Amino acid sequence: MISKTEEEPGYVLFVTVGTTSFDALVSCVALPSFLRAIRSLGFRRLTVQYGRGAEPTPPLPGQDAPDTPACDAYRFRPSLRHDMAAADVVLTHGGAGSLMEILGAAGSGGGRPPVCVAVPNPALMGGHQAELCGALAERGYCLDVSIGAG
Repeated sequence: MISKTEEEPGYVLFVTVGTTSFDALVSCVALPSFLRAIRSLGFRRLTVQYGRGAEPTPPLPGQDAPDTPACDAYRFRPSLRHDMAAADVVLTHGGAGSLMEILGAAGSGGGRPPVCVAVPNPALMGGHQAELCGALAERGYCLDVSIGAG
């Protein structure tokens, strides 16, 4: 598990792809440049739930790498509630189940749900995730972002 002290000030980022695979998203959050960037923004911990997809590549640096948050990754757990409740920000695929669970989670910010950043997976079912994420973003429930080609 994570060895950097839990008392260290900073934010917690949880990335989830639910029961699917979304290797493009998982690979992006494992990039050294992404890890350095979120650390510079005050994130002290990153947990990645990568579902049926590949483990993060490049491998996450672990717990004590300089200039990066403490990192942890897993395929599945019986429940994501603990990780969602501990997170300040949840970066998720655009699956309906994951989005509803995040929006119902009590985050670390005084009982409010964590900030939800939704990334639709364009490889799934004709763009339905993009439609759902767009509708939720229009109503202020999440930020709707995409992964660029470069």
